[in-house]
Amino acid sequence: MQAYPEDSIFLSRIQYEDFSASECQIIMIAADSRYVDIYCKVSSLIEKLYDNAKSKGHKYVGYTIN
Repeated sequence: MQAYPEDSIFLSRIQYEDFSASECQIIMIAADSRYVDIYCKVSSLIEKLYDNAKSKGHKYVGYTIN
């Protein structure tokens, strides 16, 4: 799942380097519905996503800010 500003170029397959260089603001990549990576360019949103996951009882949650 990806979110872009209106009138942006959509990338069908994306890796972190592509995400960094694109206009995409947030992307969620799920594998086996158990492993989820979220790339986000808005640090306040990253913190909210982290806090929400922890409040729901998820144990293996972390985030990195570049």
